[in-house]
Amino acid sequence: MKIRPATSADSADVLRWRNDPQAREQSRTVEIITQDVHDVWFESIMKSTDRCLFIAELEDAVPFGQVRFDLLARDLDVFEVSISIATEFRGQNLAIPTLLQAENLFSHDHSPRQLRAFVRLGNTVSQHIFTAAGYSIESTAIDSGNWWFKDIND
Repeated sequence: MKIRPATSADSADVLRWRNDPQAREQSRTVEIITQDVHDVWFESIMKSTDRCLFIAELEDAVPFGQVRFDLLARDLDVFEVSISIATEFRGQNLAIPTLLQAENLFSHDHSPRQLRAFVRLGNTVSQHIFTAAGYSIESTAIDSGNWWFKDIND
């Protein structure tokens, strides 16, 4: 597996993964994203210094997922992390190594102090992934989920 920064050529895959019914069900925004809305969002990601999008690929360069980091608190170097795996690759034990490799790549250039992930209540798959990757759950549920966090050592 390989993790690399996203390019404009990845836009269609990212939209397809985002609009997958299972992914939407676990997202904070459950609506289908239109092509026009996605194009504006994707272009902003490509230009932003506060956001970083990585694509995960198999050894044969077949993309199978994405990991995104969004700045939450500049003065604290806290970033939100989000991961999604394409439907056809779920259940193949790719999510945890993908997340860990993306964290390493991201941390090399951005030096975050903490990573945070919002996980919906009942999303046991994501709960397992983030637990296995070293995240802890905050005790208070908000809205429909919990924040999970991982402190990054300098």
